Amino acid sequence: MDNNNIVKGIKAGDKNAFDIFYQQYNLELFRTAFLILGNSQDAEDVLQETFICAYRNIKSLRDEEKLKAWLFTIMKNWYYNILVGK
Repeated sequence: MDNNNIVKGIKAGDKNAFDIFYQQYNLELFRTAFLILGNSQDAEDVLQETFICAYRNIKSLRDEEKLKAWLFTIMKNWYYNILVGK
């Protein structure tokens, strides 16, 4: 499923589209968060918060082709909060 269909599906409330979205990006996001934070628990927390935030704000995504960049921007904001808080 391409990004356009994933985003349209999530916006329409399609659970399967969100599952595909999660499977497509979770490993790459986790690896990035782990490399930056150096801690698997913090990386898991950031991953969870990233997907929750993405789900809640998917309607604000204007360009479906930039889904990955949008998702990584959300994650960057979450791990920045963790790094600043330490």
